[in-house]
Amino acid sequence: MRSAHAVRLARIMGATPIIAVDPLPNARARALAFGADIALDPSDPGFAETVQRATDGLGLD
Repeated sequence: MRSAHAVRLARIMGATPIIAVDPLPNARARALAFGADIALDPSDPGFAETVQRATDGLGLD
């Protein structure tokens, strides 16, 4: 549940985009419900490409 609270805190602080990364489908769904813009599975073959597109090439922070 800590990560769900981190998503809310990031939203309150004005972070954008908020990208949640978790291998568990339920955790990704929860992150989206708590306000993440995108929730990704790190084992997805297109993971790095999706991150680059979502961050305009800046990557994750």
